Amino acid sequence: MRTVRAGAAGGVETSCRRGRFVSFDPGEQISREGDPTEDSISSRRGFVKIARQSFGDEVVLNYLSKGQYFGEAALLGGADMTRNKRRAACSAIDHVDLIALDGRQIDELVDGYSDFAGS
Repeated sequence: MRTVRAGAAGGVETSCRRGRFVSFDPGEQISREGDPTEDSISSRRGFVKIARQSFGDEVVLNYLSKGQYFGEAALLGGADMTRNKRRAACSAIDHVDLIALDGRQIDELVDGYSDFAGS
């Protein structure tokens, strides 16, 4: 969501009002690799670890903090609104607060804000 241009700042406010707020404790699994994707998630507080399994070992792909987001790529589906599966697992490193927007909310946000869609 940090890619929204200044002219479309209302888009972020709209997404916060429509989003579902969720919290996780340290070490808690947020999503698993291979899970169906239902949400794009933005971090409000805390640190999230993004990792995959490779030959039985965990490979850390990234660490995310406040203001960063994940899950949006898997929401890009066809015209029939089919969604992809999560490509990595996400877990809370410390106390994490997240905002989850489902795919339809993302579509509405993009449709309503041309600056956002062009980002």
